[in-house]
Amino acid sequence: SPEAFSTPYEFVHLHGGEGSLHLILAPLDAALAVERGWAVRFPLAGAGSWVGHAEGRVLVYAPRDEGEVTVVKQLVNAGYQYLTG
Repeated sequence: SPEAFSTPYEFVHLHGGEGSLHLILAPLDAALAVERGWAVRFPLAGAGSWVGHAEGRVLVYAPRDEGEVTVVKQLVNAGYQYLTG
């Protein structure tokens, strides 16, 4: 699914300094992640090379413990599933 990529090469990237990540999810998954407090809509979504991804683009908060790492892994997996259909 080409709309799942944020650039021609990625659907997710980690911010190494603080552990948050940008991720593209299916629009309904993104809405659920935001609703449940795991993510926020990425404020620059829809700008430049990001056009067409605004509904699914989120900034996922850095996990603070192993339980939250599990949730973030599930979110990344959901992004991968969206990417691969």
